Amino acid sequence: MQFSSTTIHFNSIKQLDPETLVCMVSNSGINCWKIEKDQTWTKINDFRTLDKFEAEMGNLKHWKKISLVNGESLTRYYKNAKNYPNVAYIVEPTKEFHNCITKKPHLFENYYTKNPYKEIHDRLPELKGIF
Repeated sequence: MQFSSTTIHFNSIKQLDPETLVCMVSNSGINCWKIEKDQTWTKINDFRTLDKFEAEMGNLKHWKKISLVNGESLTRYYKNAKNYPNVAYIVEPTKEFHNCITKKPHLFENYYTKNPYKEIHDRLPELKGIF
């Protein structure tokens, strides 16, 4: 079954900002990527332990936990999903998403983001896009 709109199940669907750092925590360690301007993911490093990760990338408590969904999987379930090309999007699932018994896209929930320029962008928003 295809739903008429992604808004039925999500509060928001938004692209990851360029320059954002993304990490995925799993049993085998922590993988890190940087989001480029064209939305490609460039692998930075793999860390086998949390200690090694935090020594180089900072305390994981300072990273924001996110849920991601793949744009390609959205096209299988939502009629307006052609608006979302095949890249990963941050999503905020609604209560309807969790309560829905119909088949739905898989969310990837072990991901965290960190924007190293967030503080300066908050103070000087005109610098967004420059770095």
